[in-house]
Amino acid sequence: MQTRFQWPELSGLIQKSDSEASLAQALLSVMQTHLDELTPSLIQDLSHISHFAQFDGGMTVLSVEALAKDRFKLRYQYEWALNWNCAGETGSGTVTESMRFRLDRDHLELLPLKLD
Repeated sequence: MQTRFQWPELSGLIQKSDSEASLAQALLSVMQTHLDELTPSLIQDLSHISHFAQFDGGMTVLSVEALAKDRFKLRYQYEWALNWNCAGETGSGTVTESMRFRLDRDHLELLPLKLD
């Protein structure tokens, strides 16, 4: 999973923002612009739903919240679908997740929760 993303819009973003709220809003906009690149890194394991549940598109960035000087929390949601016809199982739904990330001068780094 890719965790480091470097986009031109991030360069100098910290200096250009006059508050944590405006920085979070600017980050939200950048992440929405680059959502196609972020999506594979944001999709979580869906086995708690079913081993046959799969990402079904529809990734949406909901919000970015400032946590500390360079730490943020991204809230997002996406659709999943289950289609295992031979067992008569079908279904779909929406998953809402969050992931923390760190912003550096010219890149952001996702900080996924790691369970041992």
